Amino acid sequence: MKFVKVESLTGKEYLAKAINSKSGVVLIDENTQLRQEYIDKLVELGIFSVFIKDDEEIEPAMEPVKEAEPKPEPLKPEKKEKVTKTPPKPELKLVDHDKKYTLVETKEDSLVVVRDVLTKHVYKHNQELKELGNVAGKVIEAVVEEPEIIEAVTEIRNISTDLYSHAINVSMLATIMALRLGMSEEDIRIVSIGSILHDIGLRYTDINCDGKYVEELTLKDQLEFKKHTINGYTSVQEETWMPEKVKEIILLHHECIDGTGYPFRLSGKKLSPQVRLVSICDCFDSMISGIGSRKHKIYEAIEYLRCNSETKFDKQICSVFMSTVALYPVGTKVILNTGEKAVVVEQNKKFMDRPIVRVTEHANGKPCVTNIVKDLIKSLDIFIVDTL
Repeated sequence: MKFVKVESLTGKEYLAKAINSKSGVVLIDENTQLRQEYIDKLVELGIFSVFIKDDEEIEPAMEPVKEAEPKPEPLKPEKKEKVTKTPPKPELKLVDHDKKYTLVETKEDSLVVVRDVLTKHVYKHNQELKELGNVAGKVIEAVVEEPEIIEAVTEIRNISTDLYSHAINVSMLATIMALRLGMSEEDIRIVSIGSILHDIGLRYTDINCDGKYVEELTLKDQLEFKKHTINGYTSVQEETWMPEKVKEIILLHHECIDGTGYPFRLSGKKLSPQVRLVSICDCFDSMISGIGSRKHKIYEAIEYLRCNSETKFDKQICSVFMSTVALYPVGTKVILNTGEKAVVVEQNKKFMDRPIVRVTEHANGKPCVTNIVKDLIKSLDIFIVDTL
């Protein structure tokens, strides 16, 4: 391992120590090949020296993998192993081992979750997003009316209610984004279905990755966990009611545009706009919910997406996403640089990091009994330093 200046990098080096933000978010993982787009990002972040691996430290597995030109061959399910009938394995985290949800319960509760996502990320943000959120809610409502979909979602819920909530959250965010990006009606439906079923393959693994990064698992468990994309695809590939683009989202939602994702390390234009969109929404909600990731605050997840825009994620979609999701959702409790504690009551549309807040506690620790509201756009010397 050696410490070198960023300006001396050639694009062939591998990172020896992860690059972290001030808040501890991993921005660029250890073992990442520092290609030119990453070098540019380091300079943009104000990082001018990094630790890189010596030649002898570079394992064969790190060598760049040539992408296969043809599309991966369809995977055939093993004989008599209909995945839809596979029971959940005992080591999975279940909220209630005895409770089995019905299709009706799942449908009704899905709509409650949708409303909750709208409240957190859209309402009181701005009128345009409120209207888009309402339309997205109707799209999701129509989607969960389809018996095949609600049956699959119910199976996910009967394995883990956390995974179920994650599926609905991602679908809600992705559907709003599809509307904002001006996708066609058919593509919006594809995104909605694909995102709600994107992690269906996790029904067939007993690897618990809640609250930890996949990279923290043993190599054996990492490989097993990463199979969920292929397992999910295999379980639906012969479903004639499901559009092929939906199956593609299930198979490829962990791919990255720079070719560092899995299962096939596809990159660039080989990934459809629908796949790119769902991968961003999945990454965001995984970070804030702790599904396949350590749990992070919303502004940390936004920071991660911003720093990996154009490397791992589509830059244009990332930009629209960051202007859509509230950095500090309404109801978030924050600490101001003045020492005061406050709660976010409204968003400022073009300045996501400077919402309108109501003070709840003075700097001296005494509760605020009067209605003190501060618009951080108008009070430029006041800013949020952390959340509670």
